[in-house]
Parts: sequence; structure tokens; C-alpha cells
Amino acid sequence: MKKVRKTLGKKIIKQNIKIGMGLSGGKDSLVMAYILNEFYKPIPNSNIIGLIVDEGIEGFRKEGIKYAIDFCEEYNIPYKIATFEEYNGYNLDEMVKIAKDKNLTMNPCSFCGVIRRKILNKMALNEKCNYLAIGHNLDDISQAVMMNYIEGAIKKHSDIAAVAVVGKPHDIKGESVFAYVVVKSEKAESKEEDMIKEVNKMLVKEIGPIAKCDEIKFVPGLPKTRSGKIMRRILRSIAKGEEIEQDISTLEDPSIVEKIKANFN
Repeated sequence: MKKVRKTLGKKIIKQNIKIGMGLSGGKDSLVMAYILNEFYKPIPNSNIIGLIVDEGIEGFRKEGIKYAIDFCEEYNIPYKIATFEEYNGYNLDEMVKIAKDKNLTMNPCSFCGVIRRKILNKMALNEKCNYLAIGHNLDDISQAVMMNYIEGAIKKHSDIAAVAVVGKPHDIKGESVFAYVVVKSEKAESKEEDMIKEVNKMLVKEIGPIAKCDEIKFVPGLPKTRSGKIMRRILRSIAKGEEIEQDISTLEDPSIVEKIKANFN
């Protein structure tokens, strides 16, 4: 708390100011909201407001939105909810379908984040906020960047159709690199051991030894929403041997979860 207060300083923590807080319902955004609420509630004529964006991804955002709303109501924080459809005319699932119809292969995550940030900016301006606050864990950002680099490098292998990289707890390193790989043909499945060596050799060459995969699991597919978003939470849970708490009924292919888990037996 002291470090955050020092970072923000008296130019931001003061009277007659309004802060818009982008809330996803995840731990990072709610911790940020709690801290800002503690800072501003004793200051006269200062306000904070929760800004929540619903992308319209079936089975993905609803739980987070509920957590964000519950948090705001518990701490008497006003909030606004906006949707992709309201600002763009389409929800994310519909946008992805249109992209597929036009043979555009862009990952939905590529434009989802950009549109979310644009909507948050517009909401903050509409609410006459002086600042827009968004919460990120620095370790999570660093890990996400590294995982994206690793995935991009693995995808360059000629026999690999899809890949998802997640972190898995490690006794010595803290986090290990765990990759789920989907191969392009049954022929490629017969040389999995060779592919593991080839993939790690590529990673060392392109990124460095730190990027080598500690484990590579070959799977028949990846759990995706109907808009194409890979559900890495599910993959992390499987890698860690945990029970899956997410609703998988809205996945593009719910049966893929059990097929992936079968590869661990």
C-alpha cells in the first residue's frame, strides 16, 4: 500500500478527482480497486467508478463480471457495464465468425484486447474521469510475453498445427514451461520424441536456453470458446492435476477436455 501511494503521489491522490477503474473480476483488477477505494474514500470530492466490459464471449466473461459487480456492491462503488455489441455493433463471437467468413485467420485475442481498451477509454471519457486505472501483475505480464514468444517459435515447426504454452509449478524454478502441441498429421505422431528435441533446439536458437520446454504434451486439440479463444485456465488446471472449475459446456468442443486428460494417464 505504501509503495502504491508513493508511486501515485499527491498529484493523483487528492481532492476533486475521479478515477475510472477497468474491472475484469480477476484478482489483479479487484486488488487494484480495493487499494484505490482505501485511498480515495476518506478524501472529500474524490470519486472512483468501476468500468466493466462484456465482450460477449459465451461461457467466458460472465463469471468475472459477477465478481466485479459483487465487489462494487459490497464496497458501495458505482459501476458501469458496456458491451462490445453496444460500441461496435457485434459481440466478439460474431466478429470472429465474420472474420472466418472473410478467410481472416487472426487470433481473436489480437483484436479483443485493443477493442476492450478503446471501450474503457471511451467509458472513462464519458464519465469525465481524470484517470483510467487498470490492474496487472508484473509477473503475469512478464510470463505472458515469454509464453507468447515461445508459442510463436514452436508454431514455426512444419509438423505442428497448434500450440498453447502454460506455466506449471516447479520445485526449483518456481514455474516450468509446459506446452500442449497439436500435430498436423498422424504421421507426425509417430516421431514425437524427435519433435520434442527439434522444438527445444528451435527455442534455444530463437530465444535462448531459458525458453526450453520442461514438458511437451501431444494432444488431439485445444479447449477453445466458439470465438476461438484458447482456455488456458483449463490447460493450467490439467497440467497441475487440479479439478476443472470452469464451465466447459460452452466450449466449441467440450469433449476435448476429457481427451486431453486421457493423455495424462
